[in-house]
This record gives sequence, C-alpha cells and structure tokens, in this order.
Amino acid sequence: MRTKLPMCAALVLAVLATAADDPNALVEKAHQAQARRDYDKAIQLLQKADAAWESSSPNVQEHAEALELMAVLMKSRALAASENRGEMGPEAGLEQWRSEAGPVVKRAMEICEGNCSAKPEDRALALELQADLLGRTKEGAPFWERAMKIRAERVAEMNAPPPSQSIDPLSPFPGPPPQRIGGDVSAPSVLSKREPDYTEAARLSHYSGAGLFSVIIDAQGVPTNIRLVRGLGYGLDEKGAQAISVWRFRPATKNGTPVAVRANIEVNFRLL
Repeated sequence: MRTKLPMCAALVLAVLATAADDPNALVEKAHQAQARRDYDKAIQLLQKADAAWESSSPNVQEHAEALELMAVLMKSRALAASENRGEMGPEAGLEQWRSEAGPVVKRAMEICEGNCSAKPEDRALALELQADLLGRTKEGAPFWERAMKIRAERVAEMNAPPPSQSIDPLSPFPGPPPQRIGGDVSAPSVLSKREPDYTEAARLSHYSGAGLFSVIIDAQGVPTNIRLVRGLGYGLDEKGAQAISVWRFRPATKNGTPVAVRANIEVNFRLL
C-alpha cells in the first residue's frame, strides 16, 4: 500500500524538483565545478541546462552562453587528454573536440544568429568556435572574418571619445593629424605598461598569440584612437586594447617639440 505524502511535503519536493531543473541554477553549479577544474562535471551540468532550456525557452541569451562555455570546456578537456597521451601538437585533441563539440557550437550559432538581442561578444565567440571547427583558413574563414569585424568594432567603441568631446564625428583624431615616425620625428618610448589579462575562454582553449593594434600616441604620451589590425579572438582583442589604454609613453618629438604620432603596437598573450 502506497503512503501519501502530506501536502506540504509534496509541495517541498515539487519545489526542489523544479529548482533542480532550473537551467540557470544548473549553470551556476557548472561554474562552481569549473572553478574546481572538474570539467567533466561542469559539462554534464551544462548538458542538463541545455536540455532544460530546449524544453522551455530554447533561444534565450543565457542558453547560447551556456553552450559556448560547454564547447570551450570540451576543447580544454580534449586538449588536456591529448597532452596526457603524449601526442605532439594540439591537432589530435582538436580533432576529438571537433567531433564532440560540433552540434553544441552549431546550436549556439543558431541562437546567436536568430536572437537580435544577442551580445556582440557572444556572437563573436560563437563565430570563432565555428571557425575553429572548420579551420580558420579553410571553410571557417568567413566565420573568422565576421568575428574579427565584431571584435574590431568593440575595440573601436571602447576607445571612442565621449559625445561631449567629439568635435567632428567623421574625424578619426581631433586636432592636427598625427606625424609619421622617421626623419626629424622621433619614435615614442614606453614609460609604463600593463600586461593584458587573459579571458577564461582563451585560457581554457590553451590559446596564445599576438594581437596587433594601430594607435595614435598624442603629444602627452597617452595612447588614443586604438584600432584592431590583427585580432586573436576569444575576447583577447578587447583585453589587449584595455591594456594599451593605460600604457604611458615618452612622446615622440619633432625638432624637440612633442607631437602626436601613429604607431603599431603588438600585444603578446602567453600562457604560463
């Protein structure tokens, strides 16, 4: 004979069951597992969150973010497994990741492309993951180009002057045009610099490289008008621009007078 639960106990169990299936709660638990570097557990929790969203509200922004995190964690796990097997180079691990994460990245792309409110950084990351699945210089090249356009726009927006200071919106640099280094125009020199921060997506992807930025260093030695020339993706371009913005220089001079110059700055990202 089955014993009926008291109504209050049944209500508590129902609330607990609902909480256990709440995708946002599952994602929070996944972040906790990630912090412990228990990536298997984090991926399992994100898969449960994915299923919960698919059955309730499948195209919300948080769903895409969870799928992107799952794909990145899958990449980290595959690369680590490849290293543990003693395989030379990352390609074997990437092949394993491509076969596992393909549907996850495709679904994240669908949500970001179909959601007009998707954050630019999430749309860019989905494109970058898709490019890496297909090969950046192969079938994935169009996805990579689209991602780099978004990253370049974000870098430019980060360094845009406040509206109150904008004299001519069509002018890339207020005041006299920057000088070209060479001849009687000396190059600026670094007085202080800050190393860029890593993004979690890049760290988990074991990603290193160098981003290239075009910068105007004004007559006070302050970098302005920072623009992305060659991007890295995975949020590193924005981090590189943030780092450059706090660098300070001994300004360039022309005949002994400080002047603004345009220069290219390379920012290196290296995992220790």
